[in-house]
Amino acid sequence: MSPTSGRTNSTPVRQRHWVRNIQGAGSVETFLLVSISTILITRGYLELTDYPQVGGRTLHIAHALYGAAAMVIALVATWMFIGNRVARRATVIGGIGFGLFLDEVGKFVTVDNDYFYGPSAEIMYITVLALLVVTKILRNARPLTAHEYICNAARIAANGLAHGLTEKDKKAAIDMLDIAARQNNDDITVDALRRLILDAPRTENTFGKLSQSRTAMRLRRYLAARWIPMTVGCVLATFAFLGIIVGIIQINLGGVEFEDDSGEITIARWVLRAHSCLQARS
Repeated sequence: MSPTSGRTNSTPVRQRHWVRNIQGAGSVETFLLVSISTILITRGYLELTDYPQVGGRTLHIAHALYGAAAMVIALVATWMFIGNRVARRATVIGGIGFGLFLDEVGKFVTVDNDYFYGPSAEIMYITVLALLVVTKILRNARPLTAHEYICNAARIAANGLAHGLTEKDKKAAIDMLDIAARQNNDDITVDALRRLILDAPRTENTFGKLSQSRTAMRLRRYLAARWIPMTVGCVLATFAFLGIIVGIIQINLGGVEFEDDSGEITIARWVLRAHSCLQARS
């Protein structure tokens, strides 16, 4: 028997069907940020161009179809290619597609396909909020295990073999392996991955170069000023208190809506009021 400490590669292990991606939460946030930006840009463009229709007099090709096509492209790209570059591009393309799809949610929930359906904004808001909450729950439900750290380091190693690694990626992967080594005695796997990562070709980070430019450095110093987060916090708190006040007025008036004539406070409204209270409290 080999004197090497640790479990050998032939030792059977229990299969784990759900292994979390350490970078998954950041990808979801980027995805949703792109989606929200797409919705705002789309609404602004349609307002400026007086809501043109593609397809002529007999057809109307809704932009939700373009959104669905973009999401399919993003999925196929992640299935067919290996690497973080493809994953990042797929995240952006998928976010654009989801934004185009979600922008027309009013047509999907109304009988008369009403794009201007009043609660559409609340439905979009709740959808984005729900995705963020689910992501945070999945990410923080329990600490990452040694097996998950090893799997994530192996994913980075595979990306390094395919496209090379930046110094930042190498350091992140080595840190994962160090944590896994302290939690687990699988030295053979950890050492093998460590060699793969350290021997991976070095590549430059395009965003890293941009971040070192004078403009980027000045922007970081500007954004690091104390008054900026304080101002943003005051603005958010103000809108939160306004949301609470509007909610109280609506309740006292028997559910009068300011945006439409439905005469009801919808479930979406209650969610927005609750979120306003939480936001104001924070």
